[in-house]
Amino acid sequence: MPQLSRVIRKYAGQLSALEPQLLNLPTTTRLLLALLLVAAATAIRWAVFPQVRGFEFLTYYPAVVLSAMLLGPGPALLAVPVSATLATWFLIVKNQTLHRVEDASLAIFIFVLSSGIVVYLAYSAQRNLRLARRAGLKLTSLHEASHFGLVLTDASGRFLEFNETFTRLTGYTPSELRALDYLALTPKQYLAEEEQQLAVLNSTGHYGPFEKEYIRKDGTLVAVQVQGAFYRDPDGDRVLCSVVEDISGRRQAQAKIMQLADEQRAMIENPAAGIIKLTDRRMIWVNDTFATMLGYRAEDLIGKTTRCLYPSDDAFRAFEADGYAKIEAHGSANLEVEFRHRNGSPVFLKCGMARLNGSQNTYVGVFSDLTEQHAAQRSLELAKARLQDAQRLAQIGSWEMDHTTGRLSWSEEMFALYGVPPTTSAPPDHTHLQNLHPADRPMTEDAFSSALDSGCPLDFTHRVILPNHTIIYVHVKAETTYTPGGAPLVTIGTAQDVTQNVRQENALRLSEQRVRTVFAAMREGLVVQQRDGRIVQANDSAARLLGVTPDQLLGQISIDPRSDALRDDDSSFPAENHPWTVAEVFKLLVAFVV
Repeated sequence: MPQLSRVIRKYAGQLSALEPQLLNLPTTTRLLLALLLVAAATAIRWAVFPQVRGFEFLTYYPAVVLSAMLLGPGPALLAVPVSATLATWFLIVKNQTLHRVEDASLAIFIFVLSSGIVVYLAYSAQRNLRLARRAGLKLTSLHEASHFGLVLTDASGRFLEFNETFTRLTGYTPSELRALDYLALTPKQYLAEEEQQLAVLNSTGHYGPFEKEYIRKDGTLVAVQVQGAFYRDPDGDRVLCSVVEDISGRRQAQAKIMQLADEQRAMIENPAAGIIKLTDRRMIWVNDTFATMLGYRAEDLIGKTTRCLYPSDDAFRAFEADGYAKIEAHGSANLEVEFRHRNGSPVFLKCGMARLNGSQNTYVGVFSDLTEQHAAQRSLELAKARLQDAQRLAQIGSWEMDHTTGRLSWSEEMFALYGVPPTTSAPPDHTHLQNLHPADRPMTEDAFSSALDSGCPLDFTHRVILPNHTIIYVHVKAETTYTPGGAPLVTIGTAQDVTQNVRQENALRLSEQRVRTVFAAMREGLVVQQRDGRIVQANDSAARLLGVTPDQLLGQISIDPRSDALRDDDSSFPAENHPWTVAEVFKLLVAFVV
């Protein structure tokens, strides 16, 4: 009997494995297979029951049952009437085994009814098996496709079953995992918490969720969240079913969120940037920096309109008409605004303001303090005005040549110097070249070229012809800055009208020439000496009278200051002991210079 039982289970298992393939066949094919089963039953009837005994219809039960179990209800319902027809023919028509038709009809009815019951039971069993198999497939699919690691462990913590997600999570193969338990994957720092969770599991039947780390096969750590519960398997043993979630991505996201929060906090608390949030121009939030810029505390401003920050109603309305119009047109705008400090002083701020998405009346503004820049700008403008005044009074113009762009810029005095209207900071094209005196052009070009090549400062004077044809003398000084590679970067210089000085020098030179001519032509001897008696100049007549050359007189103390000579004011020097108190000496005209 045990052998028969094993054989039956073996073939039943094979038939059960064959069933899904048979059910996938076309309907016509399955119907033909049902008829073949009925034909096989007929052949077996002839082979097993060669003599008619009245129970031949029982041989058709296996055909009906196999049709119901393997081929489905349709082929089974076909096998039932065909089998009943053949049984009727054998019982009544051919062999007349049952003497009364009523008895034969009753037997056939019982056969059909019992066959119908068998078909129904087989179909129900098949349907339940199919539903169970489908549920098992769904469970298996969910088990394998789950993003969570699903694990079964026994009471000692050894891994029994697990899905592919868990193997990927740990880095072990299935055979390697079955040789381990959960403590092999747990770092030592989590053992105390594991003990606590185990106590909760034993008392409540479930544990977690709690976060820990697993040691992967390669030694790296992966952050996980685990939870689970006990259940009993068909043998009555307790099995722990656990769900393991890889939270390393979540932790990275949390770390990123924390980083962004820190960055946002740093931006909000930035001491250089004031931030406000407005709704209908009412401050619903401000940071401390913005409040400090204007001498307030943050709580002093929250809930108030921005009107309290403007110097006047007109300024408040002007910003709404101009600033908010730009924001509405572009979604955001960079503006400059003048507020009033709590102490009444003006505060100039640069404002970047934008409307929040999805809101028509809520804005966020970021402000930076420009008050010091405005003060520096005013100081710069004042210094520039003073420089222009000084240049105008001194008749000195400044200029700058950018050698990288070739752009020449002039101060206002440069335009006045050249007689050109100051339309822009740059002179009209080639004005400085066109106004050069033709005779000075080669010298000027050589001076600029030599200064650029040598790196020496530029210092020379040239003539300029003004638009009214007046000729002036301009003294130019300049220095050039070079790049590390030696290329000229920028030249900065000055130009001064020295026409009056040149004319005075020319007049003085002419006057000196005339004096020298008269000095040399005088018949009287003329000696010019310092107060210490040193001779600095003498004409030929003086040298002749004294019997020396003019060169021998220069630098000598040949006439004592105490001599009876004449001062510039015609007063006399004492001359009692002078050795040259002779008649010839009195023919000398002596002048003293300081």
